[in-house]
Amino acid sequence: MLLPNSFCWVHSQTELEYVVNQLNTARELAVDTESDNLHAFRPKLCLIQIATDTDIFLVDGLSSELHLQILAPIFENPHITKYFHSATGDLSFLLSKQLRVLGLFDTQRAAIYLQKPKLGLAPLTEDYLGVSLDKSCQRANFAKRPLSDEILLYAASDVRFLLQLGRILKNECLQKNLLEEVLLDCLRIENESREPPEPAEGFVFRPSALLPLRQQHLAVKIAQCLHAARLRWAKRKKRPFGQILSNQSLYAIAYAAPANLEALQNLPGMQKNFVNQFGSWVLKQIEEIQQTKLNLLENAIPPQKEVAPDIQKRIDALRKFRAQEASASGLAPQQILNNTLVERLAENPPETPEALLRFPYFGNKRFHLYGPRILELLANPTLAYGQPPPLP
Repeated sequence: MLLPNSFCWVHSQTELEYVVNQLNTARELAVDTESDNLHAFRPKLCLIQIATDTDIFLVDGLSSELHLQILAPIFENPHITKYFHSATGDLSFLLSKQLRVLGLFDTQRAAIYLQKPKLGLAPLTEDYLGVSLDKSCQRANFAKRPLSDEILLYAASDVRFLLQLGRILKNECLQKNLLEEVLLDCLRIENESREPPEPAEGFVFRPSALLPLRQQHLAVKIAQCLHAARLRWAKRKKRPFGQILSNQSLYAIAYAAPANLEALQNLPGMQKNFVNQFGSWVLKQIEEIQQTKLNLLENAIPPQKEVAPDIQKRIDALRKFRAQEASASGLAPQQILNNTLVERLAENPPETPEALLRFPYFGNKRFHLYGPRILELLANPTLAYGQPPPLP
């Protein structure tokens, strides 16, 4: 049994070897990680928290003395269940240390399938266990050494009750005949996890199609300029670029193209520090962009990715089908077919029962409940709307 406020701080290789010996005998673990993503331009794995029924280990992810790869056989053992909450970010940071997780059970995914109104770890722990988690250190800088006792206790609390919570949610999924769906979704998360992206990745500015074409082009040019600049400034200051200039503020500048500091300051979400440090530079760039002669054909705005009509028909048919099934069974549409499955089935429709049974993350249960109907709809989406198939 875990003692209140107990944990073992692991920052030497000898201690880590002891931890590995202890974990080798466990069949279930609770795992969490902490990074400095709120304090660094390129965030790092700072802590790995691992709990068994009797111990909590806080492994220093920044210690040069630790060879974290000795944890790999444990993390990669699918017969050891690892309970995470909202695992995607954790798996990314573990992968950055060549630690791949198999045997995942994500308590947040379970809560989604169970249709819980609140999906955070704190409300779920309070609802199921009557325990209030202290989240006051959530925004702490976990890269700072030495870590205070308060921060270490906070990190330990994130796994102290997770093992117990995970077992309860897993059992509830089993009782409500949802466990296969949750485990398949967890398997998908395992297989599709990747290392943390580079800071510049993932940002694409899409101007409103309601704007005149020239204004769309100006907004794109301003947004591109600002994004490149905030990356430079953030790297220099070693901070997340969103803290330098948020996406909300970037969009506001791009659309409004303010002409003076007062107009810039009054934009939504604009920070006074940003205006003081970079305001004059921003106004100068906007003026230069506005004075540049734009060739609207050469600088055409890339269109948003459009879904092919046949794929969209299959998506619509599957959505209508799952809504009908959900209404008849009392389940939620996502419990019948989640959005990922809907899109992937529509994009690469299997044509035979064997192909559907092998379709990634579809599963035996869905196959036996819905297989023939889904194959029928994928072959002829109009059947979802009660229309007869076309004549041969």
